[in-house]
Amino acid sequence: MSTTETVGFAQFNLSEEMTKTIVKLGYETPTPVQQAVIPLLLGEKTDLIALANTGTGKTGAFGVPLVERLANEKKTQALIVCPTRELALQVAQNVQGFGSAKGLRVAAIVGGESYRKQFDVLRTSPNIIVSTPGRLIDLMEQNKINLKDVEYFILDEADEMLSFGFKDALESIWAALENNGQEFNTWLFSATMNPSIQRLTHKYLDKPKEFFLQKTQDQSKVESFAAVVYEEDKPDALCLALLQTKDFYGIVFCQTKQQVDNLEHKIRECGFKVQSLHGDKTQAERTTTVKRLKNREFQILVATDVAARGLDIEDLTHVVNFDLPWDHETYTHRVGRTARAGKTGTVWNFTKPKDIRQMKSLEKALKITFKNLDIATADQIRGQLIENWMNTLSSFHPTTTSMTDVKAAAEKMNMETPWSAETELWMARVLQFFHIGLPKNLRAPRVMDFTRLQDRNPNDSGSRRDFGGDRRSRYSGNGGGGRGGFRGGDRREGGYREGGRPSRYADRGGDRPSYGDKPSFNADHAERPSGDRPERAPSSDRPAFVASDRPAGDRPSYGDRPARPFGDRPARSYGGDKPARTFERSPRTAESAPTERRDRGSLNQRFSEDRKPASSRFDYASAPAGGARKDGGSRAPRRETGAQW
Repeated sequence: MSTTETVGFAQFNLSEEMTKTIVKLGYETPTPVQQAVIPLLLGEKTDLIALANTGTGKTGAFGVPLVERLANEKKTQALIVCPTRELALQVAQNVQGFGSAKGLRVAAIVGGESYRKQFDVLRTSPNIIVSTPGRLIDLMEQNKINLKDVEYFILDEADEMLSFGFKDALESIWAALENNGQEFNTWLFSATMNPSIQRLTHKYLDKPKEFFLQKTQDQSKVESFAAVVYEEDKPDALCLALLQTKDFYGIVFCQTKQQVDNLEHKIRECGFKVQSLHGDKTQAERTTTVKRLKNREFQILVATDVAARGLDIEDLTHVVNFDLPWDHETYTHRVGRTARAGKTGTVWNFTKPKDIRQMKSLEKALKITFKNLDIATADQIRGQLIENWMNTLSSFHPTTTSMTDVKAAAEKMNMETPWSAETELWMARVLQFFHIGLPKNLRAPRVMDFTRLQDRNPNDSGSRRDFGGDRRSRYSGNGGGGRGGFRGGDRREGGYREGGRPSRYADRGGDRPSYGDKPSFNADHAERPSGDRPERAPSSDRPAFVASDRPAGDRPSYGDRPARPFGDRPARSYGGDKPARTFERSPRTAESAPTERRDRGSLNQRFSEDRKPASSRFDYASAPAGGARKDGGSRAPRRETGAQW
């Protein structure tokens, strides 16, 4: 860093730690908004409104004086609110860089992340909290965040928070800070200022200092183009424009999430490295996508307006408005992703024929002039691609391996006219260009010679033991272990594996023990001894079964029984013909009582009345009549014997 550049920040009389930090971060000269705001915020406590274009260093304008004013104490002294998660994470990272030398702790509290982790961070009372309105209100309602010691309340991109519908949330935050009784200052930074934010500032800010810097876009840094295309032709027009542009590195903005996903697939089919970003993505996916874009791991980001607010990505060459924004402020934020920090950029606008009036309104309001975007035809793009491919191919210097492979392949082709040295050179370039060869992760398979395998026993059911398995014995012998492996006949005489110890049953040369004279399992069934078992007669010699040959025995025959006529069947009696039920039973005597264990019969016999002891029976015959009881009590009169139940 030169002496002149060092004097640029030295004029603010910063602390030694902050001066070293600025040098370490690579800041050279202060931007216009930093030049105007930093001395004011360092010198006095006041409310502030600063209006400046995106990419002009607003984060440094409030980050440097904020870190200089805070003390390294265990309490939350500053609250920064941003409209989107990506902007909040980016601001937290930048402010942490300013306060690292001073030991200040910065916490990013955004939606889509774990509550438990954020609770753990808030218990440590970070010096600065950077949050989004939604998650901040959620934690305030749960009483999980302590804002009683906040001295500085900073709103970054305040107009966008109102356009997102966070007006009620901002008013709730202001009311909570005022109710704490702690005096605080509000610093408001934005790229645009609409009537809604003006009414809000007049309501809550106390005599703020106002700075309006570079309200319009610098035309010398941004080159704007427009193409009038029908809606169904816009994806093809965009792909052709991308193919005709070299070193494209930018963001394509769409209105809807579905349109983002569809356009991402369309651009990927054209051979570009592309990713998408919208509200349906998880926070982890959104953070990873932004990080990969900053590292140039892909060329094109297709996104909704989530990526239009405060996202700082260096050296973006293009911004594409695939759909025109609804208002002028959103257009300004989109275009602000390119031509940052004094660099140049290009803007493409694809508009439908019915939206020409809106394009004219943008020109008049933002004082810009749109040039016509010339899009090449498909044939022109194809010719350009072939030319680029030939230029790339001719610039290759083939390796010795590529030349050797080409010569070996040419010899096997048996051509009548062999290739010249120049042809072999070009073929080697082509071979090296297409990277023809086997994949690196391809492994050689284990292959057996089919002609050397023994036939399977036709009587065997397909046991794994016949062919041998993939397993190896612990004795490093030929064949497998207990499962699979070769049969006993495949081993050498003596019953042991080559290179291993002798088998326990070495006398038969197999895995199984000897069972006397019993033949082996693999012997033919015809050679087995039949023993005393009688020989079964063939099925053809058996007599045919005749039902009449069955002996009748004691079973009565039903063949000669005459059919019973229906009319001779006696009529069933009901009611009066049925004998009356009685409870009179003879008393049990000692002779009839069982003296031995009775044979257990059916379930009815086991639980019949006869199995009960005599003492448990009630003698109805000897019971007193008229309801009198032996103990002097009374009972209900006994039913008559023949009464119906």
